Amino acid sequence: MKQLRDLGIGFIGAGVVGTTLAVAFDRQGMHVNYVYSRSLKSASNLANRLSNCKVADNYQGLSNGCDLVFVTTPDSSISNIASNVKWRNSQIVIHCSGAQSLEALMIPESYGASVGCFHPLQTFIELNQGIDALYGTAFAIEGDEEILPFLEDLARALGGLGIKVSSEDKALYHASAVLVSGSLVSLLSIASQLWQKMGYKAEKAAECLLPLMRTTVSNVANKGMSGALTGPYSRGDIETIEKHLDAISDEHPEFLGLYCLLGLAQVPLAINKGTITKEDGERIESLIGKFADGLA
Repeated sequence: MKQLRDLGIGFIGAGVVGTTLAVAFDRQGMHVNYVYSRSLKSASNLANRLSNCKVADNYQGLSNGCDLVFVTTPDSSISNIASNVKWRNSQIVIHCSGAQSLEALMIPESYGASVGCFHPLQTFIELNQGIDALYGTAFAIEGDEEILPFLEDLARALGGLGIKVSSEDKALYHASAVLVSGSLVSLLSIASQLWQKMGYKAEKAAECLLPLMRTTVSNVANKGMSGALTGPYSRGDIETIEKHLDAISDEHPEFLGLYCLLGLAQVPLAINKGTITKEDGERIESLIGKFADGLA
């Protein structure tokens, strides 16, 4: 297999993920030769950001001019695109979906191409943010024993780390990503709604809560999950927890189940931290259980 800097690279799909990876590779001195997108404007915008990159007329034209092809389209399009190209047995074809397995690339594999998955465990909303966020990012990689070292090299070239994830574990892997990304946003939204009774709009509540979120994430990075746990569950403060449960039950009963579930998840962390005993944890669980029973 050729060295990274000797490969001609192509991107099918010029969305935020494809653009971020293409620009990042280009900055590392790798050769992105072609890009293709259903939107000529998107493809041209990406090509103009890169050194000596051309816009391909179609999938096949891009494939013909590249050793390594990234398919960075929506998940539902990957298999269809892969099925409409005559691949070469010397090529490498990679998709960047966190949920799709290698089955989406069965056709390139049948032509003899090496296939793999390369999914950045990161959130992308705009180009500059995405490139800056790549350093230190984990990349879920999948492929045979021959291509895995190559995928690990790709991750290292971007300042990241390759993590092997099998096809059968893809759904769990992707669900974990949604929990700490999209669900974190929804959790902030829910917390902000609790401020409405206090007379504040959600935007003001979020402005006030965000510094707390940032510090908490920083504490997890520095102290670990148990070490970062603070608040009434960490202290075993049953009286305060009961006040929370009463208030949410009265004002926002639709959020009570979520609060109970997340509260229960804090109990083993607090026990592991050593700030409450197992018996304290059982009392908290019993209290939450009384409220949770009413949800059934």
